[in-house]
Amino acid sequence: MPATSNCLTCGKSFKPDKFHPYQKFCSVKCGIKYHNKKRNHKEFYQKCKKKRICVGCHSKIATIGVYCVECKKRHKERSLQRWKKLRMATLQHYGKKCQCCGEHRIEFLAIDHIKGENNHNKKQDGNLYEWLRRNNYPKGFRTLCHNCNQALGHYGYCPHKKYASTKS
Repeated sequence: MPATSNCLTCGKSFKPDKFHPYQKFCSVKCGIKYHNKKRNHKEFYQKCKKKRICVGCHSKIATIGVYCVECKKRHKERSLQRWKKLRMATLQHYGKKCQCCGEHRIEFLAIDHIKGENNHNKKQDGNLYEWLRRNNYPKGFRTLCHNCNQALGHYGYCPHKKYASTKS
């Protein structure tokens, strides 16, 4: 049990009570404020964009968008780190090497729909790695390198398998 915590809304330091050792807010008011902010996130972004105010630091911005230059840089870095972590977890689950040719360099690996079925609607569900995690890494996917994945998609076979069988 942590001795003190910081409120997610106002940042004030507080001591959680013994019945709620992992309490995130210093008061009920802060809890409600936090959840209302999350609920109205889309509206908040639209208002900031219209008024040309940065979503991160609330300073005036000259360009069209929702972030000032500094906040945009931080947001991009955080998003990239989150994506890398999610991708690694997905590759860890489906195997960290190509199931066709054995390529193991992370930069060359991709997730493949085994039967070409796409149960994932990118527009509705967002990132494939997030969708896989949310659905508890379902069967029907595997790790392939980009070359094998593209060859299977375009030609219906992988050259590694075709030429390996003709050599024997």
